[in-house]
Amino acid sequence: MASTHQGGCIKVCESCVGSEPLLCDLEDLCPYLGTKVTFTECLGRCKDSPNCLVLPARGSGRADAGAYDRLAALGLPADLADVWASADSGRAGKGRKKRDESDDSRGKRRRKKRDGSDDSGGGRRRRKREGGEGGPHVATKNWTFEDSLKILAMATRSSLPELPEPVLQRARLRSRAMRLAGEGAVNRSRERLAEAEALLSEAIALEAAVGEPPAPRSRPLRLRLRERPRRALELLLLRGELRGTRELGRTADALADLQSVIGESPQLAHAWAEKGKVLRRACRHADALAAFREALRLADLAKADGSNDSFGLPCHVRAWVGRCVSQLEERLRQDALLARGGAEFGASDAGDNLANDSGNGSGWWKLARITGVSWNTCIYHFENHPPAVPHPLAHDAWHVKVCFGEVVREYTPVSTAAEWERGKLRLLVKTYARGSVSRRFAQLRAATDLTDIEEQRCWAQISVPLPTLKLERFAATAHLALIAGGTGVAPALQLLREVIDPQGALGTSCRATLVYSSGSPEDVFLLDELRHVEKAAGGRVRVHHTLTSEATGGAAGKAAEREAVQQIREQHHGFASRWNPFQPKGGPLGAGSGEDGGLRGRASPEMMKALLAPPGPATRVVVSGPPQMLEDVRAILLGLGHSADALVELEAFSVAGSEPAAQSDVSPKASE
Repeated sequence: MASTHQGGCIKVCESCVGSEPLLCDLEDLCPYLGTKVTFTECLGRCKDSPNCLVLPARGSGRADAGAYDRLAALGLPADLADVWASADSGRAGKGRKKRDESDDSRGKRRRKKRDGSDDSGGGRRRRKREGGEGGPHVATKNWTFEDSLKILAMATRSSLPELPEPVLQRARLRSRAMRLAGEGAVNRSRERLAEAEALLSEAIALEAAVGEPPAPRSRPLRLRLRERPRRALELLLLRGELRGTRELGRTADALADLQSVIGESPQLAHAWAEKGKVLRRACRHADALAAFREALRLADLAKADGSNDSFGLPCHVRAWVGRCVSQLEERLRQDALLARGGAEFGASDAGDNLANDSGNGSGWWKLARITGVSWNTCIYHFENHPPAVPHPLAHDAWHVKVCFGEVVREYTPVSTAAEWERGKLRLLVKTYARGSVSRRFAQLRAATDLTDIEEQRCWAQISVPLPTLKLERFAATAHLALIAGGTGVAPALQLLREVIDPQGALGTSCRATLVYSSGSPEDVFLLDELRHVEKAAGGRVRVHHTLTSEATGGAAGKAAEREAVQQIREQHHGFASRWNPFQPKGGPLGAGSGEDGGLRGRASPEMMKALLAPPGPATRVVVSGPPQMLEDVRAILLGLGHSADALVELEAFSVAGSEPAAQSDVSPKASE
């Protein structure tokens, strides 16, 4: 066990952040000192990482050898030095305590303990706990190469490890480069990464000039890589990783370094995995998939000598590569499917840092933020490079298609055409328990800087703007009546914005009335936007809210749907809740008599007659909501004298909690 090793033992916490430079130092130096290095469980010092447990070489002290070996085998998630010292001092104390011990002798020991003059076994063990006499020690905050040397001094019980100067020179150079690379990755500092890349280039030149270092006392360690190549190739691998980062963006140079490593060590799975990462960042997804697949294949190969080691990857790295393969396979299938479907979906990518624009505005959009507006509905804020063309339907009702896997749905944006031209898009999406696309929305995550953007679940493939309703035919309309239910308010908002736009297709004399049906005040969406439009219209727009929950009593069905939505696996935490409430900027909807939300019940002939303009050639009615609502309202309007030619029906979503064919949007095949 570690305690019998002549150079001591160092147990590195395998889960602590920033441990790679420490591992590199130990790989370089420990074989020359005969020091053993293994991994251990969390040491409970995560805030002081990188950390490790140092078990010094056996010395001349009279420590309990059995206790020492038992500690080395435990790997407890606690301050192991204190555990060891406590257990040892407890055993020693039993032998010292005598029944006939006088009060005077006990007092003397207390005084010696207090002033530090105690030379008994307990005093020696206490000094071990405080770092003296070579007891087990948890070394924390190992941030520099000098910290690594101190750890080795503790392990070998020497003031300074005796190491060949060429070995120290190589190790110090790589250590500095690794630490700069770590700082640059955390802080997104291009300067730090460039300095680290220059140091690695210097280390590679040094290897070529002086050759291999002196032979070590023991066999080389393999801590970072399961199969360690020649040192020069390992330095090339490290430099390729740095050159391939987004901050440096030297894709061609990175691939050249990695290909040199693969050319000499084709079975090094780590090099194939890094090559796949660089290719994925460069948006070469087919090539990246091939590299990741090769990394997986090599990871599963057994070594030719029949040992238990593999050419491959640690379990967590192999799992990451497997996820990359799955994501890329789905993306390539999706791209192939959409390529056969026409020009609605393009190949632009918000993650392509070299792109200046997104072409026609279609392609892969990045989720920047999620705003929860109810327990099952959110506004998803997407971003992309600004399109190279103006909005094709700036003064018409429009929608987009969203594709996940092999399923496509249509959504009406709640953002404007001007926002689209700046590379911004907001979609109002209600999640259904049995939905296919809406469930995928519920599993998205807003993009962060904590991990590579390509690996995050922040992507959606979105089409070019598509026409919903050409408004040039509404040019002679004097009064536009809008009746909306649920998320069907999204196309209604588009039409109201067109009413108040001085350059809009409806002209400056058109007036509009919206009757918006919602289950409860919490189910009223886009309340701030509707208030803004009504205020900006100067009296030409009126918005009326009617609430239906009190009249229909659908509490049981709503509770069942809520429970089912909450069971969706891996969903984000953006939905509104008791802990994450949504508050309209203008305050909640007033639901009292005479207030904005004072109406009750579904649309009725009396309500429609009182709120809408009378039938006539200059009156048009647009209905946006679920199928049953469309049927009911159509019958009411025809009964009030509105002609069928004056009605436009936009189906927003389907019934029974199933996924809509065009949820929160309108179908381009709107019936008129």
